Amino acid sequence: MIVLLVHGFNVDDPERTIGGMAPHLRDRGHDVHTFCYGHAGFIDVRFANENLSYAIASQVRSIKALKPELEVVLVGHSNGAALIHRAGELQGTPLFTRCVYVSPALDNKAELPPLLTRCDVMHTQKDTAVSFGSLMLFHKWGNMGKVGYRGDDPRYHNIDCSKQVAGHSEWFRPETLGFTLGVLDEVLSSSPQ
Repeated sequence: MIVLLVHGFNVDDPERTIGGMAPHLRDRGHDVHTFCYGHAGFIDVRFANENLSYAIASQVRSIKALKPELEVVLVGHSNGAALIHRAGELQGTPLFTRCVYVSPALDNKAELPPLLTRCDVMHTQKDTAVSFGSLMLFHKWGNMGKVGYRGDDPRYHNIDCSKQVAGHSEWFRPETLGFTLGVLDEVLSSSPQ
């Protein structure tokens, strides 16, 4: 299995958020890659997300060309989840079928793209940052990172981490990182269906 980590917006150093999990996941036996698009603000993500999603799909295509026998699982935090979601919609043939959203900045009833077979949603009720996401007009942002997925698609699997994680980017703090890695490692090690 190959894991592709995608950070959120407004991040100068992805190693301080989801990118910082890469060496720990490698230590746990995962082949990890990162997709880094640099710092992007509200205006940037509104207009750049489409192109960034194509770039993610292109990176996955390149990975699959080198290692076609391996499953690629995408893991995104915040806007990274929105990018992965859109990349899933852009697939003509299955490049990836599983993803993990960590405090996703997505609408809580976002329809999972048809070629995806499973999406695990790690959320915390203490995530106040994503509550503002629904204010961005004509964008798929929303409060899934706070409340989890609220639709009826059985391919989604909510993991409520409210007791352990105190906010939107708290997943990556030193005192919480071990918990986050444990949950993610368990999800990645589970069967794809």
